[in-house]
Amino acid sequence: MRHCPACNIDFTGPLARCPLCQSALSGPASPSPFPEQNRYLRPRRLAAAIVLFVFGVGTLLLVFLGTLFAMPIDMLMASCVTLVVAWLVTNNAIVHAPDPLRVLCRLLLVLPLVALIWFIATRQAVVPEFVMPIASMVTLAFDVVLWIVLRRRFVERYAKYALMTIVLALLPWAMTWFGVVPWDLLARISALCAAIVLLALLVFAGRALSAESRRLFAA
Repeated sequence: MRHCPACNIDFTGPLARCPLCQSALSGPASPSPFPEQNRYLRPRRLAAAIVLFVFGVGTLLLVFLGTLFAMPIDMLMASCVTLVVAWLVTNNAIVHAPDPLRVLCRLLLVLPLVALIWFIATRQAVVPEFVMPIASMVTLAFDVVLWIVLRRRFVERYAKYALMTIVLALLPWAMTWFGVVPWDLLARISALCAAIVLLALLVFAGRALSAESRRLFAA
C-alpha cells in the first residue's frame, strides 16, 4: 500500500502521486480492490469515427478518379463540397440525435438536400428529373410507415422532418416552372405524393400538428 506523507493517507493501486495533493507516494504498490476498467469508444463516437473514415475514403477516391479521368475542376470541387456537407449533416445526426429513429429521419432527409446542392453546383438536369424526386419519395414512404406505426407520437417527435421532406418533394415540380426539368414525370409524381401526405397530416393529425408547430416556432 502506498502512503502520502503530506496527507497521511494510504492508497491502493499502482499510483505514483497522491490524487489529492500530487505529492510523490512512498511504499510498495498493492492491487486495487476495484477491477481495472477497459475503455471503449462510446457507440456514438465510434459511429461518428466510422462515418468520418467512410466519407474520407470516398473523398479520396473521388479526387483520384476525377484526376484520372480528367473530370472538370468545377464539377470535381462541387462533388467534394457535397460530400463534406453530407458528412457534416450525418455527423450531426449521429452525435446529437437522442434516438435511432431520429438519426434515420435526419439521414434520409440528407438525400434530397445533397441532391439539391449537387444540382446547384453542376446544373445537371438528371438531378431534378430523377435523383431528387426518387430520394424525396423514399423519405416520404419512410415517414408514412413511421406514422402508421407510431401514430400520435410521430407528430410529436418527427413531424418537422416530414414537413421538411414535403417541401423538398415539392421542389422538383416547382423547378419545372423555370424550365430546368425537361422530363418532369417523376417531379409531378413526387409533388402528388407530397400533397397526399400533407393532406393526410392536416386531416388526421391537424390538431396535434398545429400544437407541435406552435411549440416549434414559439418565441
